[in-house]
Amino acid sequence: MSGLLMAVVATSLTGCSGGSDGRVTAGGTVTLDGQPLPDGTVTFFDNNGGSAGVGIISNGQFTLSEASSSTGIQPGSYKVAVQSWEQEPGAVNDAGEIVGEGKSRIPEKYNSTDTSGLTADVGSGENEFTFELTSS
Repeated sequence: MSGLLMAVVATSLTGCSGGSDGRVTAGGTVTLDGQPLPDGTVTFFDNNGGSAGVGIISNGQFTLSEASSSTGIQPGSYKVAVQSWEQEPGAVNDAGEIVGEGKSRIPEKYNSTDTSGLTADVGSGENEFTFELTSS
């Protein structure tokens, strides 16, 4: 996971209600080949490529937050990236060796908004999204 994304994830908490300053509730489900994705992150990026919201995936479910001090996300159109690792880049394997590249649980095309093909339009009120990823 990139340093920037890790920093965003580290400061993110999930929440259930919208926040102040126009933020609205947004969350949903991520599946891989019809099964809930066990863990990972969903990141919504604004049109300028900046992270606007992160959700921690747990058993396929996520709720977006802008930061640990806020819940919800601003309405708008977003590009979406999903990451889920069997072994994160830079992790240490059973033999004590550092694994540089890591091993993604999902096709790597979903790791970037440039290749994922995933988008989301966040409107007023509560927003539920389903991202159905496929291995092929």
